[in-house]
Amino acid sequence: GYLNSLLKISKQLETFIGSEIQRKRIERDLSYLFDAIPDIISLSDLQGRILRINKTGSELIGYAEEEIINEGFEKFIHPDDLQIAYEELSKLGEGNNTFGFE
Repeated sequence: GYLNSLLKISKQLETFIGSEIQRKRIERDLSYLFDAIPDIISLSDLQGRILRINKTGSELIGYAEEEIINEGFEKFIHPDDLQIAYEELSKLGEGNNTFGFE
């Protein structure tokens, strides 16, 4: 009865807390990698707006992070590379994976 219900809730809580601890650990590790990689790493939405960029990326591009965030990626891509970038973004919008999107 009551004791079994408490045990069941306790097990569920233990599983949830373990999952949260694991999620936080993964989040911390990914954040570290995002900042440690010596290349341009950014996150964009499917409209091409830059949502996040690592410090190295903003330094290599030559803009402060605040100047890059929420801007369209086309502002920072060489005109000769824009068509390829739009094609890759289109693939992502269709739910396909893309590798080497530079």
